[in-house]
Amino acid sequence: MCDARDEDVTTVAVGRLYPSRNIFANVVSEKGVGDEIAAKLLADFLRENGVKHLVYKSDQERSIKTFIDSSLMMAGVASTEDDDAVLCAVPEYSAVGESASNGRAERAVQMIEDQARTLKSALETRIGARIGSTHPAMAWLIRHCAIILNRFSVNPDGKTPYQALHGKRASDRFVELGERVYFYVAKKLRFKLDMRWQLGAFLGLSLIHI
Repeated sequence: MCDARDEDVTTVAVGRLYPSRNIFANVVSEKGVGDEIAAKLLADFLRENGVKHLVYKSDQERSIKTFIDSSLMMAGVASTEDDDAVLCAVPEYSAVGESASNGRAERAVQMIEDQARTLKSALETRIGARIGSTHPAMAWLIRHCAIILNRFSVNPDGKTPYQALHGKRASDRFVELGERVYFYVAKKLRFKLDMRWQLGAFLGLSLIHI
């Protein structure tokens, strides 16, 4: 992803899980090769969604296959024939040069692009400065896009992806990305005379522990 003013691009891994339609999106380095944090985020996404058996689709680009394989290993899959594996995963690759044929994945990518465009424009207006495609804030912004879509977009059955997974609508309270908010400082992170509440910038929810 980038805009006309950027010299570099930021690479984003996007996936969508069915039937809940939960979306995963995260900035990765070099399409995920050697990006352990991004691989762990995807592995935690699969575990959080209670995935035990999975048929996954992607194109045959080596870097993408390596990224997915690393995530599956972290999630507990050893091989498709291993009965003791936590996760049984079977690949189904698109034909070479025909990644667009996977319409579901392409639609998920489009949703993240549209949401990212909106959030980036709003954040730049709020702070009065431009955010480049490789700025660290983009990693939080992309992840926040998926969180918003999972909690508030509505599937054809009238349920949100979060509701399809948990059986109830999300009760999280949100403010605009980058908005100044007060946050509580845990006791173990402050001295006795430090303020319990401090001002910070809202960068979205942290759903997993790295």
